[in-house]
Formats: sequence, structure tokens, C-alpha cells
Amino acid sequence: MERLYLRRRRHTIRNRHGQVIVLVVIALAVLVMVVGLAIDIGYAWRARLKMQAAADAAAIAGTDALFNGAGVSVSSAAQSVATQNGFTSGAGTPINSNPVTVTVNNPPASGPYAGNSDAVEVIISQAQPTYFLAVAGFTSLNVSARAVAAIKSAPVCIYSLNPSASGALNMAANTTVNSNCGVMVNSNNSAALIGASGATISAPALGVVGGISFSGSLPPNTVTGVAPAADPLAALPAPPVGGSCTTLAPIGPNVTANLPAGYYCGLTVRSNSTVNLTSSGTYSFNGDLSLSSNTALNGTGVTLYFKSGSLQMSSNTTLNLSAPTSGTYAGIVIFEDRANTAPLSLSSNSGMTLTGAVYAPAATLTLASNAFTNAYSILVASTVNIAANSTININADYSSLPGGSPIKTAVAVE
Repeated sequence: MERLYLRRRRHTIRNRHGQVIVLVVIALAVLVMVVGLAIDIGYAWRARLKMQAAADAAAIAGTDALFNGAGVSVSSAAQSVATQNGFTSGAGTPINSNPVTVTVNNPPASGPYAGNSDAVEVIISQAQPTYFLAVAGFTSLNVSARAVAAIKSAPVCIYSLNPSASGALNMAANTTVNSNCGVMVNSNNSAALIGASGATISAPALGVVGGISFSGSLPPNTVTGVAPAADPLAALPAPPVGGSCTTLAPIGPNVTANLPAGYYCGLTVRSNSTVNLTSSGTYSFNGDLSLSSNTALNGTGVTLYFKSGSLQMSSNTTLNLSAPTSGTYAGIVIFEDRANTAPLSLSSNSGMTLTGAVYAPAATLTLASNAFTNAYSILVASTVNIAANSTININADYSSLPGGSPIKTAVAVE
């Protein structure tokens, strides 16, 4: 009996050992599958992160092309940037031979911006091969990323474009700029931004490519060493001025005159006179528009374009100008030709109401006023000077413009 018991006991132990071994083998197999799943999903997730970065960049590039044009289609711009980031539609990648699909939709086909013609959707997808999961019959995982970018009003409204000037933004003593939007100084000079004693800038953001020499007060979020900004209105065409300009006799003194839109060789307004710009539209000049002391210039829905020359203001000049609210030059109140380097000085002791963008990309813009009023103003010039004892208030209420600010930027929104 004892021998029989011992034989049965040994048999039971062998069975239990066998069961344990089977369980261990099963557990190891499950563990290998779990580890394999984690590795395959990890590879797929890493691929998706790269796809998402490429989709984001491609959507922004497509949206830039949508607004800036320059002969590049939305799809071509987006596809090109996707390729630069390693994803070419119809081709594989260096580590994955499966073909990539890059889909560009303007307007987006889905999501909150579906049907919005000011938005671009980019979807990148590619089957990712598996390694461990292939044993279980799963040879690939479909991975995709989606991004949407849209055109928005730019957050910056004061641009000094000169790439190297000292004092590209130069504020004299006891000057103040109160801006409801950002300030950008493109110069890489060590003294790109200069401020004398008592100078103050208040703005949501201030970016300077180079350095700062400033004795006054700056916004807390001032940043140096930023990347330079492109001309924000580079895509805006110069107004056409076919034919010869019209020569006008000086106006005044002591008169009120009405002037229709047209192409003029220049104009002098003598003291104590008022000129009303009676037409909405573009007033083009091939020469100075010179305002003598105690004069007024009034215009609603107008753009002053200077092919050459500039606006010249004397003491006690009153300026009341607002830009068009629609059309090609919506939001543009003064436009100096990109080849025109004539200095533009907006200086008035009597006050200026100037609603719109002042665009003088090759010129020096000087502001001198303590009564500068506007619903919105945008300043774009090669260099910007704020004269001593001036207070310049820059607002950003674009509600009169159906499309918002004339300066746009592409922003990732999904």
C-alpha cells in the first residue's frame, strides 16, 4: 500500500509540474504578445507624431498660399511642405515602403471649419508595418493625422521692416505708444530698438530680432532674438496708375475745395484751407501732397497712394482719413510704393483721425501727435520714429471690416 501511495504521489507531482510548465509557457506567450503589442503601437504612435507635425505645417503652408497667392496653389503648397517633412503622397518613406496619402481640402470636409473657404484641411495617412503582431495575422496598422489651419487677423500691427538699422524703432524722450496689438522690429542691429528717457511702450507683445537700448518702460513680454517677419502686405498689389498724372494748381489759401479720386502729379494746399476727398476709392499721387499750416484734409473710404513723393504736413494740420471697408484696398489708408523711399511724416498739433493701415515699406515713418485717434491703425514702414513728447494710441477694432485686419496670418485651429 505504501508503495502504491508513493507511486501515486509521484504521478500527481509530475502532473502538477506539467501543469505549471504549461501555465508558464502560456503566460510567457501572453507576455510576449503584450510586449509585442506595446512595441508595435509605440512605433505607430511615433509615426503618427511625425505625421501630425507634417500635417500642421502643411495646413499652415496651404493657408498661406490661399491668402498670399503668389501663383502657388493651396494643394501644391501643402503637398510641398508635407514632402519637406518626409511625407510625399504616393511614395513610401525611408523606413516604410507603404505609400503615403496626403489629402488637401479647401474648404475642410469635416469638423467645425467644414465649408469655410478661409480654412485648409490636410490629412496624412500611411499603413505602418507590424513586427510582433504579424505573428497574430496583423501585418499593418493604419495611422493618420489631420490638421486644419485658417486665416485670422494678425496679432501684430506695428512693423519696422528694416533688417539692419540702428533705431529701426526709435522713441524720443517722453514718448508713449499704447498699442492693443503686437509690435515687431526686424532689425538685427544690437540697438534695433532705441528709447530715450521717459519712453514707454505698452503692447500685448514686443518682438525684436536684434538688441535693445531703452531707458524707459517696455512690456513684460518683450522678447529679443526672434525670427524676422516678412512684409505682411507683400502680396497686396500696388494701385494701377495708367496714363499721365493730372497737374493741379495749388488750393487756397482760405478756401474749401472738393477733390474727386484720380491720379495727380502732386498737390499743395495753402494755409487755412480745407480739402474734402469726395470719392471713395484711390487717390494716386506722383509727387508730394503738401498741407500748409492750419489746413484740413478729410476723406472717408479712401486710400492715398504715393507712386513718388509723400504726405507732407505742417503745424496745426488736421487729418481726418479712413480706409475703404471693402475691395482690394480694404483697411489701407496710405500706401507708399515699395520703391518709394520718401520719408512719411504724420505730424499734427491739431489732431489726427487716421483709421487704416499706413504702409510705407521702403520709407521712414515719423509720428508726432498727442491727439491720434482711430478705430484701428496699422503701421508698416522700413523704420519708425516717434517724435518727442508724443502719445500714440493704436487700437485694433476691425469690426468695420468684414474680413478683419488687412494683415492676415495662418493659424492652426484643429
